[in-house]
Amino acid sequence: MQFAKIETPRRSRSARGRAIFISALLGCTSIAGGAVGQTYDLAILHGRVMDPESGLDGLRNVAVSQGKIVRVTRRPIRGRSVIDASGLVVAPGFIDLHAHDHSPLTHRLHAQDGVTTALELENGAFPVRAWYASRIGVSAINFGVSASHGVIRAIALTGLDERRVTGDLEADIKLLEGKADWQNAPSDAAERLRMIDLVGKELDDGAVGVGYHLATTPGADTAELSALFAAAAQRSAPNFIHIRSVGQVTPSTAAREVIAIAKSTGASVHIVHVNSSGLWDTADILTQVKEAQRTGLDVTTEAYPYTGAMTALDDPRSGAEGMATYRSSFHDLELVATGERLTAETYEAAKRRDPHGALIAHVMTLDNVDLALENPLVMAASDGEAYHDGKGHPRGAGTFSRIFSRYVREKQTVPLMQAIAKVSLMPARRLEAYVPDMKLRGRIQKGAIADITIFDADKIADRATYENPTAPSAGIAYVLVAGRAVVDRYRFQDGVKPGVPIYGAGLKAPAKR
Repeated sequence: MQFAKIETPRRSRSARGRAIFISALLGCTSIAGGAVGQTYDLAILHGRVMDPESGLDGLRNVAVSQGKIVRVTRRPIRGRSVIDASGLVVAPGFIDLHAHDHSPLTHRLHAQDGVTTALELENGAFPVRAWYASRIGVSAINFGVSASHGVIRAIALTGLDERRVTGDLEADIKLLEGKADWQNAPSDAAERLRMIDLVGKELDDGAVGVGYHLATTPGADTAELSALFAAAAQRSAPNFIHIRSVGQVTPSTAAREVIAIAKSTGASVHIVHVNSSGLWDTADILTQVKEAQRTGLDVTTEAYPYTGAMTALDDPRSGAEGMATYRSSFHDLELVATGERLTAETYEAAKRRDPHGALIAHVMTLDNVDLALENPLVMAASDGEAYHDGKGHPRGAGTFSRIFSRYVREKQTVPLMQAIAKVSLMPARRLEAYVPDMKLRGRIQKGAIADITIFDADKIADRATYENPTAPSAGIAYVLVAGRAVVDRYRFQDGVKPGVPIYGAGLKAPAKR
């Protein structure tokens, strides 16, 4: 195994004497008979250990062996490798529930943003077995995926042979060209049964839940969602849902629909990016989520700390009528390739040049974004997508560090411990009822998996911008995945691939590369 490379310095007799004296002050009655007698794989020394579940916030040493935390103590410890975390926060590794791209570049940027686990839970994939197999053994951070309602719906409504579907969404979409209108048409009873059967098979192959993007499948009506939510509830599998978009219904109505179905079926529901789906109704949706939780429903939500959403020139929502629905104008559209803000004329010209060109739609207000992320119920998630020629959205590189720089330091509206919970414990708890592995993540405790992010609380900050979206975050000194350093002394470690698949509880047999 590869660990952080800082070696334990040899001590002189006088230095050892001082250590004995200091340990006595810390209440350590015996060094020879205590932790110092054992050599761990890794010793993290003198850090400010913050565990959001237990509330621990104090100077501690953390011992790691065989990929797990085996000791959190005030006592001196010894390791074959040592990290001096003096002046740094030792926190659980950050968990991103909403990460679309899993390329080496994006995983690198995630790791440099403190992320140890990135999951594609909104769009999902099909078949998940192929998706997992392609990533095993080649990932710097942990990875997982939900079953894609969109692809499953397409198979059920078009009769597409599921054996032709590869798990590569862009390639698979081409298989549907010229097929029946699987996005807008309602499903019948037989098609819903087909979807339920396919979802069940995907859960058997380890899917973390079921992912829905209702903005792109408006034909999925309440009857369809109720059938799928009920089937997921029977397996205790969560549903991750992009609620219907503005123009279909109001954001409040869209949220009310899925919460009502959760109530009628007993399903677990996670509403993705409440900031971009909620827009001017963000406050009302947060109230709905709070009330749902108060009545015992398993409903949660997330947000990312940016006012721009990703879309494309061929998305009907980016046209004149769509932008009016979003209470916005063409000037709120930014062409990703050039950074140009558009007009009606340049929009049409850009569309002729590249009909699928990527856009950033600056349709959110900072007040609503802040409202979401300052709410104790809301966890952070990036919604990060792929970068092309270094172009894209900064959220894939800077979401988690920005939580600390903006809300903890700049605005001082979120306490440090609560910010750590938003990026680690809360996502872990969202999943742990169906993903047992998550009970061992999001914590700095004995027995937890050693996914650990060590950062400078005064310097952690996002550096990615719309102009330079792949700039890595600052202030993150170490990122450990199962005890192995993928970021070591502020530098990403090429060639270190400790990431493992994160599976749901339904898994019958793991995928193989």
